[in-house]
Amino acid sequence: MHLTAILPRMASGVYYSVWPKVRPNGYLGQVTAASRRRARREWNTPAQVQMRQMDKLNTLLAHAVTRVPYYCQLAHEGKMPTRVEKLTDLDQVPVLTKEIIRSENENLLAEDYPKQQLRKLATGGSTGQPVHFYSDQDALLYKNAAESWSATMAGLRRGSSMAMLWGAGEFEPSSRQRLRERFELLITNRMFIDCFKMTEADLERAHQHLSRFRPEGLLGYTSALMRLARFLQDRRIRPNYPRKTVISAAETLDEVSREILRNIFNTPVFNRYGSREMGLIAVECERHQGLHIDCENVLVELEDGPEETPLQRILVTKLTQFSMPFIRYDIGDLAEGPISSCDCGRGYPVLKRVVGRVTEMIRMPDGACLPGELFPHLLKDCGIAEYQVTQAEDYSVEVLLVRALQQTAQQEALMRRGIAQYLGEKVEVTYHYVDRIERSATGKLLPVISHVCNSGSATTADMG
Repeated sequence: MHLTAILPRMASGVYYSVWPKVRPNGYLGQVTAASRRRARREWNTPAQVQMRQMDKLNTLLAHAVTRVPYYCQLAHEGKMPTRVEKLTDLDQVPVLTKEIIRSENENLLAEDYPKQQLRKLATGGSTGQPVHFYSDQDALLYKNAAESWSATMAGLRRGSSMAMLWGAGEFEPSSRQRLRERFELLITNRMFIDCFKMTEADLERAHQHLSRFRPEGLLGYTSALMRLARFLQDRRIRPNYPRKTVISAAETLDEVSREILRNIFNTPVFNRYGSREMGLIAVECERHQGLHIDCENVLVELEDGPEETPLQRILVTKLTQFSMPFIRYDIGDLAEGPISSCDCGRGYPVLKRVVGRVTEMIRMPDGACLPGELFPHLLKDCGIAEYQVTQAEDYSVEVLLVRALQQTAQQEALMRRGIAQYLGEKVEVTYHYVDRIERSATGKLLPVISHVCNSGSATTADMG
């Protein structure tokens, strides 16, 4: 085993097993305790899980209507219940939107949480309008405990070696910050690969590092994982990593991408769904029948989505954040309902499929909608490495394309016919081949963007 793999394994063994015992009240000790408290709770019966959620929900509602100015006002006006007797009664609570968070921002802060003790955060704001919000230490602890749980769902354990294809935290970190980050990666048995830097030379270096490190898990933005997979495929390289699993996060995972990742890396592919505001929301288990909702931290509802589509909007209540409550938050994403169960036997229900974002719906002049997931199916056999479809306010569509190493004229003609078949003659379509498609500020590839979105949701959530 290469030295770059041995040292992190030894360091993480000490860090995860010894340090929580040495400092049980330290941050890692608290996260470890939180993880133990929730251990195996997903195997409770659905009735037990729902009862626990009801208790947490009513505690949150009682806190919100007495400590949070925005919800106090709603309760005073008779628009906000202080308690619900069953989960279906939650529809009495007004939906929280991104626009409300922007306009009411500090009125959503609880009076018993001093602002200077909170962390100010923001969504990626992929379409140009980030949402600023606050979070507290307890919410962060529960978030990290949830991430540990999600790793076990993908067949990993705490301390398993992990390589991450992720966006850089800081564009110009100081020398001290870089040293600290390297130390943290060492003791947590992690490798970080900046998905902002994925030229051919960058991918070659990443492949060499990964080949030496041989992580058990490979976690990344879907587009970054696909970029690496295409690089390996074009060079007919069979990687010796990851040894156990690929975890796709932060972007929508379609079935075409899942199949490519599974074939290239020769491991199961797990989908993970979350956001910057909510943290982890749901994750797949070994049965791959949907994404199990993290019922210890969030409550998920589905309501009717855009007209002319069977898809539903996702509403999320964060049960473990009291400093700035998110209750029935319209995250801006769409799912295929209904919420159901998985035959694995876990008591946590599953989202059958997270399809994408409201802003990823192509809208037709006659009011019909086309989901963004249509395009990977249309382009999968057309010699395209990457694409981005952008719809302007006048319904016209621009398609940016990055060719694979070899694209035939027949493949290009097939692509144009396929797109024309769905968009028809009423929508003007232009095609442009480029060397690279620009990423968002957080390093994500936005495959479909529509500026004809009439949903009231202008911001793209981070599916972390």
